[in-house]
Amino acid sequence: MARRNLSALEALFDILTDAPWWTSLLVGGISYAALRFAFPIIWSNPKTMLGILAGATTQFAWISVIFAFPAMVSMFQSAGKRRMLDRQNGIGSIRSLPWKRFEELVGEAYRRQGFTVFENPDKGTDGGIDLTIKRGSNTYLVQCKHWKTHKVGVKVVREMLGLMAAHGATGAIVVTSGVFTKESIDFATAQHIELIDGDGLVRMISALQATPAITAVSSALTVSARTCPRCGKDQVLRTARRGANTGGKFWSCQNFPNCRYTEVASG
Repeated sequence: MARRNLSALEALFDILTDAPWWTSLLVGGISYAALRFAFPIIWSNPKTMLGILAGATTQFAWISVIFAFPAMVSMFQSAGKRRMLDRQNGIGSIRSLPWKRFEELVGEAYRRQGFTVFENPDKGTDGGIDLTIKRGSNTYLVQCKHWKTHKVGVKVVREMLGLMAAHGATGAIVVTSGVFTKESIDFATAQHIELIDGDGLVRMISALQATPAITAVSSALTVSARTCPRCGKDQVLRTARRGANTGGKFWSCQNFPNCRYTEVASG
């Protein structure tokens, strides 16, 4: 029983720290008002057990100040997410983020567009829903595909269609720092599901930065359909930043540094 109570408190803390900071203060204010004023008035008979308990609650109203702690944590986390978005300088910095930070980056991007963003810490019951974003009466489900999922196939998009119907959402969005297969693009277009690939994500973040840090939307790392002749992994087109071929294009293996195959790009 104690463990279940602790888990419930931990879940409440997680919810409040992920919510806007003022949510915790609002909950704390309501708790204080209920303990200090509402309960004693509703159960005012001191001869009943409820009346005795209601009278005792006034002595514990100060406990509501504990809600200030998740509010401070939420403020700290929100500031960190804002700084993270403003510091992105291209697709390379986005792909270097851990998967959780990538989700937070996408959430902050939508937050700056006026959406209320709810992060999903437990995806066990919600499939591929990483974020739920709301604006007005519209609710959208968002799935963020980590950079390791370089090409997002149609299976992911089909799953989002099912989740959108199950949750009664207005729409669904799949965001990746990589690319989508042609099949997934065709399916999403027919079902009105929004797909945001790496280039689209860079453009969105660049437009939202307080001080633009992304000087060029097209990155030095471009996804291609080529495969490495040595290991069979996808190849990417890079721009040499130093050496005799500075500024020149060359093909490199996505499996680097495990595979160091390179090839000068023709044309």
